[in-house]
Amino acid sequence: MRYTDEGETSELCKWTVDLSTLPSFAEHARMGSMTGFYTEFELGLELDSAEVRGVLLYNGEEWGRVVFEFLN
Repeated sequence: MRYTDEGETSELCKWTVDLSTLPSFAEHARMGSMTGFYTEFELGLELDSAEVRGVLLYNGEEWGRVVFEFLN
């Protein structure tokens, strides 16, 4: 979220999420529907003074985790 009164933003890190590990995504992708499909998942961020971590959640369970590498 960004407010209009905020200054410029800068990209600190990048995160790629592999949804193919999620059972419902893999099942729908295998069926090859021409109309597309919907997969519900959650992304979480864990912040502390030393690092930023991203978490992929599906049905309340953790399916992936990454520690962000900051861009220079």
